[in-house]
Amino acid sequence: MSIEKLIIYTAIGVIVIGTLGVVFNRIYLKRGIGFRTIQALAILVVFPFLIILNVMEILPISTTAVVAGSLFGYAFSLSKEKGENPKND
Repeated sequence: MSIEKLIIYTAIGVIVIGTLGVVFNRIYLKRGIGFRTIQALAILVVFPFLIILNVMEILPISTTAVVAGSLFGYAFSLSKEKGENPKND
């Protein structure tokens, strides 16, 4: 197995296991999807997806870096506005 396939399968595993983990956590705790959950899903889904696109050479590395940086900055800049009240999420 080549290293590219290993990276792609690992990223797909992170997406699937991470998303299922978040959903089962929300069901088990009987809580809704809040702002922090959406942040976690953005990290667990979009970043591995960007890695897959980069490894498959669909996106160049410069575009991947710009999109990842923009998403990271956007997702975590809003956390200061929402405050630090974990009971809401």
